[in-house]
Amino acid sequence: MNISQASMSSTTRFVLTMGAIYGALSLGCVLDDNNEPGEDNNPTTNNPTTNNPTTNNPTGGDCNQVLDASFEFGSDTTVCGNVTVTSNVRLQDSESLTILPGTTVTMCVDCYIEVGAFGNAATLRAVGTAEKPIVFKGSTEEAGFWDGIYFKGNATSNSTLEYVTIKDAGSDEAALYVDRAIALKHITIKDSASSGLEAIELDEDSIDLNVESVEKWAAVLTGAEAVTNLPVDGDLTRNIGEGSIRVDAANADGKVLRFKDAGIPYFIGTNIRLVADETMVVEAGVTLEMGVDMYIEIGAFGNAATLNVEGTSANPVVIEGATAEAGFWDGLYVKPTATGASSIDYLTVRHGGGSDSACVNIERDITIKNLSIEVCETAGFEVGDAGFGSGSEAISVSGVEGSSGIASWNGALTIPKGGDFTGNESDEIAISGGSADINGTLPSLGVPYVSNSHWRLTNDASITVEPGVEIAFGPDKYIEVGAFGNASTFVAVGSALEPIIFTGMDPSAGSWGGVYLNANVTSSTKLDYVQISYGGTASESNLEIRGVGEVTNCVLSNSAGYGIIIETSSTITADLSASNTFSGNAEGDINDKRD
Repeated sequence: MNISQASMSSTTRFVLTMGAIYGALSLGCVLDDNNEPGEDNNPTTNNPTTNNPTTNNPTGGDCNQVLDASFEFGSDTTVCGNVTVTSNVRLQDSESLTILPGTTVTMCVDCYIEVGAFGNAATLRAVGTAEKPIVFKGSTEEAGFWDGIYFKGNATSNSTLEYVTIKDAGSDEAALYVDRAIALKHITIKDSASSGLEAIELDEDSIDLNVESVEKWAAVLTGAEAVTNLPVDGDLTRNIGEGSIRVDAANADGKVLRFKDAGIPYFIGTNIRLVADETMVVEAGVTLEMGVDMYIEIGAFGNAATLNVEGTSANPVVIEGATAEAGFWDGLYVKPTATGASSIDYLTVRHGGGSDSACVNIERDITIKNLSIEVCETAGFEVGDAGFGSGSEAISVSGVEGSSGIASWNGALTIPKGGDFTGNESDEIAISGGSADINGTLPSLGVPYVSNSHWRLTNDASITVEPGVEIAFGPDKYIEVGAFGNASTFVAVGSALEPIIFTGMDPSAGSWGGVYLNANVTSSTKLDYVQISYGGTASESNLEIRGVGEVTNCVLSNSAGYGIIIETSSTITADLSASNTFSGNAEGDINDKRD
């Protein structure tokens, strides 16, 4: 053992007596000529615990250990000072290693520390302080010189890292690998040739993670608890690799998958499919960058699941493609089994539509506010019969290569106003079909509706059409009020400035069927300031009246047959020729079959 002189000069020398030397040996410490001026070498005052090799180091030796292939770890091994590692450290069989504050651990090339090796329990406790952090570094200070520290699944819950710096690691895998819910507190990872942290689990008390100058991902998270408990109060932004956090967690593992604003994006490398009452929460300011063809599915395989997107006006949530091109990833799917507790607020979705479906697909009536859909390869959104939930508002679609949106007839009644659906390849709401069997109002959204299916009102449905609505129908399609022998009510009341328009996609006579008012429509049915044109293939008129209904201030034009046909079953008494306008109808204006 070498004994070095401290603070030695040409004018002053200290003489170590044999007793002093013996005392130093018995304490198992070394006087280090590298100490800073005023640094205390007393092992009692400088270390939280004494460094007696008998009580703290069962294998013997002093603070400045060399951990080589022959080093035997016990159930309570403690090291401190300057520790040199010359071969892999693999803790197993209930072995425990404690590293005291202020220790520097110098690692050999391609070496690693593995806690819980060969499926056996083991513990590593490296607890420094703000003033005396613990440092793991390579014997040559270059990125990737050594491998890293690996906490395997059998590492005990007593394991912890606190005020620890890990540098020069990442020769193969991440500099720090964690497969156990251990606490990471005040951790700095720097100069890794791979990623900084890879974790399956993290303890919920983890805080202050700092990653800088790593050449791949700041962190790789492969389990929901690692995502949820990732500490984001440190700095993860100063890296030279991907500049993001990679997430390969396919579901929430039966728990909560929570994304917090880490200051850098999360790259989603696998599909997220929430099942079995799982919950996904995305906090304000988070950006999810989706890998190619990836998607997010809430309520997969018929299971209940919840999505809460918690953006704000100042810090919206963004879900976009990792490459900024339309169709790079698939989309967001809210399935029928998603819970009603799901909600979306201030979310921007970009670059989806890669699977021929819409960028955002809604099959559950959840509340959606301030949703912006941009630059998609297909339609912006698709909503089914469940519709948008109560309180939904301000949905906008721009820059998509398909329709602004797709909706069933029932779903269309729930599309919220207050957004903008223009600036797309097809500024329209495309109707996907279905009957209208609920009460509601078809909103005027500033773009037309287009339908290649019939609009059949049934089951006592009461539908109101707002002023300014325009619907264009495909060949032979029609509006039928009171379908399948069921009563229903249809109120389409426009104005002189904002008429309601029912027409064909093809502006030619007979390009669509027209409007039927069946015998079982209610007396509340009314058409006022409605323009009906280019019908007449199915009913041989633009409007066929088989029961009651008030028709005033309407324009009926360019029918392949008549403007209006009044069937023998009708009880209407008003003079329709006096209260409406007709032009260009091939067979005439009105055919009253009761005459």
